[in-house]
Amino acid sequence: MSQLEQSLIFTGLNGSILDAQSICSPEAQQAFRLLEDTGIPLIFTSHKSARDVEDKIGSSAIPYAFVIESGAAIYIPKDLLTIKYSFSKRSRGCDIIEFGIDRKLIHERLGYLYTTTGGKLWKVSDLKSKRLREAAGIKLEDLASAKYRKYTEPVVFNGDIETLKLLYAEIENLNLHLVPLGNHFLLTGDHDTGGALRFIVQLYREEYPDREIKTIGIGDSSSDGPMLYAVDQPILVRNSRGGFDGHIGRRGIKFTRNSGILGWSQAITALIGGSDEV
Repeated sequence: MSQLEQSLIFTGLNGSILDAQSICSPEAQQAFRLLEDTGIPLIFTSHKSARDVEDKIGSSAIPYAFVIESGAAIYIPKDLLTIKYSFSKRSRGCDIIEFGIDRKLIHERLGYLYTTTGGKLWKVSDLKSKRLREAAGIKLEDLASAKYRKYTEPVVFNGDIETLKLLYAEIENLNLHLVPLGNHFLLTGDHDTGGALRFIVQLYREEYPDREIKTIGIGDSSSDGPMLYAVDQPILVRNSRGGFDGHIGRRGIKFTRNSGILGWSQAITALIGGSDEV
């Protein structure tokens, strides 16, 4: 006898699919109702802080777990799961499972990395002047959101390829990771989004021991790559220009017909309806 299937849907918040406005749209609300009616958890993933996640989608729109700062921590609403599990602390009604190290420790190691690279590695938060931010391609909102981080540090590198290779080697020696984010990087502890996702999947395997867990990931940018590579079925949503992010080339990936929140909600509707076309 085959096992019943329990789907988990992970969706990235790093691109432009979901925000404070689109999440209130009729398309999004219909998708949320379908997920609730079918008992399919929606789990948000982001390289940004918990504060940024809550600001983007609203605390009332987070009925399930969410992953922050590239896998540094998982937030699970209290009483969401019936199983017992260990967590680091509780805040704002969520159990927090931490994999990251304190941001202060990353700051301590940044001084060494700054010296090693000959002053070519800077914290985004140090780019106070408009001229420096524009030269590095940093938006004012990136600067503002950096202060809410607890486990990671956005950094800018301004050196040649050989110095970058040296930087990666030194970071590995310090048990840190350097995550590319377009025009800058994220300096993190020894964790990643894929590891956090696998942890969540294990929790749900324990929650539903008689079911086979199937993971689905929906994203629209290269920043969602770690999430899309960690799931059974990745789905890439069209961008506002009607195309797709060419940096994600995983096998078996599906592509939506429409862009933005419409493409996202149609993908969820198709998945729940059992359609192969998203």
